[in-house]
Amino acid sequence: MSPTARSGPRYKLHYFKARGRAEVTRLLFKAAGVPFVDETFSMEQWPSLKSFMPTGSVPVLEMGGEMFAESGAIVRWAARKFGLAGKSDGEQLRVEEVIAGADDIRDLFLSWFFKPDPQSKAEVEDQMKQKACKLFDRWESLACETRSSQRVYTYMVGTSLTVADLTLYDIMEQLSTVPSIELTAYPKLLNIRTTVASLTPIKHYLDTRPSYPF
Repeated sequence: MSPTARSGPRYKLHYFKARGRAEVTRLLFKAAGVPFVDETFSMEQWPSLKSFMPTGSVPVLEMGGEMFAESGAIVRWAARKFGLAGKSDGEQLRVEEVIAGADDIRDLFLSWFFKPDPQSKAEVEDQMKQKACKLFDRWESLACETRSSQRVYTYMVGTSLTVADLTLYDIMEQLSTVPSIELTAYPKLLNIRTTVASLTPIKHYLDTRPSYPF
């Protein structure tokens, strides 16, 4: 038995009971088949936990007794660690482009989700729609189709899974809850969403994942 098997997973991800800024990291671990502890907590519990986090924010990845902050840094590290960051310099740069664009959309989505008054919510929704449509138009033109066993697979970068696909899947799941954003205009991106959801480890995760509000 390996040391990891004796001691349990060496990674622990700290975040709210939500998809939010932690879901792409979760998808990376699941896609790579790497065990981790998904340490979640409620909004009500957060004030008592905040002081234990390095920057007073989450997600935080705990590894080897150390705590690492910033969702973007965690995602990029995990993608490199698990071989899902792209195979060439060009692919890696394209992956980074998708991650950065999705982060911009996610910032607007979370702002929209928590806006208390209808007018402010509508204003942010309009900004989010404009940003998402601009990026989705570009990503639709960049998506790569490859045929295998009489089936067409679509990936955001290259001919195999990368963190860009997982990122796109997550952002499309979030935007599917926004009334004014129509995703059917992007068939290639929807194919990527389907491809990701059909991967065996991802499908199992999605089938057993708790129902989170955002």
